[in-house]
Amino acid sequence: MKFLICGIGSIGQRHYKNLRSLGHELALFRAGGGANAPFIEQFLLDEKSAGREVKAYYNFLEAVEEFRPQAVFITNPNSRHLETALLAARSGLHLFIEKPLSHNRKGLKTLKTLADNKKLKIMVGYNLRWHPLLIKMKSMVVNGDIGQPLSAILRWAKISKIGIPGRITVRPMPRTKMAEAERFYASVMILIICTGFSVCRKK
Repeated sequence: MKFLICGIGSIGQRHYKNLRSLGHELALFRAGGGANAPFIEQFLLDEKSAGREVKAYYNFLEAVEEFRPQAVFITNPNSRHLETALLAARSGLHLFIEKPLSHNRKGLKTLKTLADNKKLKIMVGYNLRWHPLLIKMKSMVVNGDIGQPLSAILRWAKISKIGIPGRITVRPMPRTKMAEAERFYASVMILIICTGFSVCRKK
């Protein structure tokens, strides 16, 4: 398939590399400038040094007309998600939109109407919906295995590879298998679910 990736910060680059490894044809749409510009320029330079041609556009409609993608990945800043999604939908393109769908609800009904009328597929990228732990937890709640939930406390922490611009720099972890990996993302999730229980029973 042919995909147009809109926004090539760290998330856009990750999708780009994944789709490229699967053999898809890709092009990039970028607004240019911004605080992330050096990071993006380095990515483009690395791709060129590796002998990989990168098709990059600064005009969305030009990208659609010339590259003719079948679907669009929207990975630009949250405040630009809906604006870009509407452009793509009006062009009749299927959409993969990184979370969140938007920073507000303005234009959501228009997007839904366009998708319905043009029979477009839209997916919001939220990888945790397939996380085995979360799937198991949902099953336990739905099946009543842990009783009736009254409240939940979620703690989430991510440790990124040290030195990536735009990310929090962390101290090296103790020497563990995870820390010894060339590239690592350590994610820690702690979920405490408080459930009700009967303190007295009728005889």
